[in-house]
This record gives sequence, C-alpha cells and structure tokens, in this order.
Amino acid sequence: MRKIKSSLKKKYFVPVVRGQLNKLLKMARIDCDFKQLEVSKELGLANAQYLSNIERGLCAPSMETVLALAKIYKIVPNKIIDVMISDYNQALEQKIRSINKNFK
Repeated sequence: MRKIKSSLKKKYFVPVVRGQLNKLLKMARIDCDFKQLEVSKELGLANAQYLSNIERGLCAPSMETVLALAKIYKIVPNKIIDVMISDYNQALEQKIRSINKNFK
C-alpha cells in the first residue's frame, strides 16, 4: 500500500451514529484483504484502536478520515457519505419520535 499523507486532526467533527457506516467500512477493509493495523499505519496512526472503534460504531471518523479510507479502500467517497447521511437521517427520525412521545 502507498503511504497516504494525511493529518487526522479533528477539523470537522462528525457525531457518532450507529448504523451502516461502521459495517460498510469494516467490509470494505476485509474485501481489500487489509488488517486494521495496516490501514491504521496508512492513516499515520500508531495502532489500530481508532479504526477498531470506528468499525464497532464507538466513534465516528472525521470527514478527512472518511476520504482517506475511501482512497485506501478504492471506494467512491460519495458512497460512504450517502451511508453517513442515511445513518444520520435514521438517527434524527428516532430522536424526533422520542421527543414527540414526551409531548403527548
């Protein structure tokens, strides 16, 4: 794999939403036959904990990380972004339903 120069500073925070994003990223990595540590090194990380947390839905990747992963996994970035949007829409709908129940 070619080293991707990318600082993973959290310039744009993305809220954690458990949905399909973590599954998509994990399956993309497995389909490419990469280990978490290999991908983490490409991202300039010391270990695989951050990637593991993303794949388990414990944290959300920054947009910069999403773009770097798309490049590593050879996925069109819009595919990942579409999944993120779908996840956020579902989370918002659940939150709205929850709020509406409290007002009844």
